[in-house]
Amino acid sequence: MRILPIDKTKALQINPNLGIILSADMTGWFYERYVNIFMNGTTIDYVDNVNYSGLIAVQRHYRYDEIVANGIISIIEKELDNGSYMHVWVDEFALPQSIRYNKNHFVHPLMVYGYDDTQRIVFCVFFDINKGQVLAEINYQDFLNATATLNKTYQYGGTEDAIKKTVLVCALQEQIKGVFHIDVFAQQLSNYFCCTLDNDMQWYTTGRSGVCDSDDNIYGIQIYLRLIHLLKMPETRKDVQYKAIHDFIAHKK
Repeated sequence: MRILPIDKTKALQINPNLGIILSADMTGWFYERYVNIFMNGTTIDYVDNVNYSGLIAVQRHYRYDEIVANGIISIIEKELDNGSYMHVWVDEFALPQSIRYNKNHFVHPLMVYGYDDTQRIVFCVFFDINKGQVLAEINYQDFLNATATLNKTYQYGGTEDAIKKTVLVCALQEQIKGVFHIDVFAQQLSNYFCCTLDNDMQWYTTGRSGVCDSDDNIYGIQIYLRLIHLLKMPETRKDVQYKAIHDFIAHKK
């Protein structure tokens, strides 16, 4: 049995990696950053919901053929015993925790932070379409079933990374500490109210390439107006996906 530290506050709703980061002394780092949000089309996300370069170290990947050869449970136990977290692509068709269980194939990553070989369960952070990121306990057989046919189902929601990088092994960098910088917080708050992204701050927050740089992005409080406009459109309206609304509400909280 091995269960790695995981922060279970509402910050986990934003990104599973924050569960790893905030299990360390990183609260100040979090409070200074998660202020501004952006919208692109019908996608809403935090400006600082990034790859966490410098905080989360990617140690290796396992391809789908390696999973088949070695067994996903054996890999989970091995990596967790070494103190590593894992992001694993799974087909939600096989997971009772999903609304898609036995109904629709949908491939999506979840994060593994523990296992119990006596109860034969894997402890995960799982995205529930109704609740956002939630903690879930998945039994060994369901986990095996959820990864067994990724080579056939990855095109439903997933990408080729589901095959090439079925498992991403990562760990928190050592000796990090989240000091709160009031000047960073003030600048982000200003950007939120002024509906901008301060390019001078890009060294501090490495936003997703091609997303934060888009000419179609809007920022901060003007997102209220964009959402109202989209939701009031006539029958030809553009649908706003649940995830976008969820992220917007979570940011307000």
